[in-house]
Amino acid sequence: MKQDKTETEKRSSTSPSFLSLVLSSLSTSSSIESLKLFHYNILEATVYLLDYINYILIALKHLSTINDSIS
Repeated sequence: MKQDKTETEKRSSTSPSFLSLVLSSLSTSSSIESLKLFHYNILEATVYLLDYINYILIALKHLSTINDSIS
């Protein structure tokens, strides 16, 4: 039993924990670059979405003026 405990202690001291692996992967420059790229893609998609909404509002405005001129 004592030998099993020491084997477990050896394994836990030699293998890094999951949390330390996650933290070390977050601190690398490649993950920071991918996070920046992800944020840039979200920002770009938001700009396109707002532009699309703007076109829809302009089209609705034109439709309402056409409807008013017919009446």
